[in-house]
Amino acid sequence: MRVKFILGFSLALLFFLMMQTSAFAGDVPESALLLADNCFIGTVQKIDQTKVTIKISEVVFGEYTSDTVEILDFKYMVAIGKVSIPKKGDYCAVVVKQSQDGYRVYQDLAAKADSLDKKTLKLKSTYEFVIRMNHYINNGWYSNENFKRLNKKFKEKEASVPETSSNRPVAKEVPAKTISPEEKNSNTTLQTSGDISKLINGSTVTVCSVLLLVIVFMIMKALKRNRGQH
Repeated sequence: MRVKFILGFSLALLFFLMMQTSAFAGDVPESALLLADNCFIGTVQKIDQTKVTIKISEVVFGEYTSDTVEILDFKYMVAIGKVSIPKKGDYCAVVVKQSQDGYRVYQDLAAKADSLDKKTLKLKSTYEFVIRMNHYINNGWYSNENFKRLNKKFKEKEASVPETSSNRPVAKEVPAKTISPEEKNSNTTLQTSGDISKLINGSTVTVCSVLLLVIVFMIMKALKRNRGQH
């Protein structure tokens, strides 16, 4: 009876941890305003072996002054596990993050579009994150105003916390998952969370590993006692 209880408790705990981790991973389109650098709408102008040049029609958010941008390993996210290669003349929308070697697509947020009109364009993808990205572009939640406001808020929060060896930032903080603007009937305000930042930076993996070891130890100990009783 005791073994069954421990097994049930262990499975419930593991399920809870998995659900929490999935929830944080699901905030990709929302986190773009803090963790990415730009969102562009434009036309594929040139395709090389390792990069694609896009002629920019509109900078949806982020600071960028050039008429074109070169993106490394650029592909459209069509569906989960399915990508397609861009073609010259395609309309597209893409979120990018600058790395040491150049701009790259941020977390698969790139898709072919049916127009260059920010308010009405439709992205050709069934991938959930791209669908939400499309929604945020259309309704204006992806904007320089929100981009600047959220980054300012993050910097102010970061500056207000004295730096120690335990809280020294390793990466930008990920915002809590947001409700869409329609659901709140106004522009959504992202709430940042230090706990989420720690989870994204790897603490989740560490905690889950330790708990898993504890659970395995408890099960083995219970089984050993159960055998001894028989």
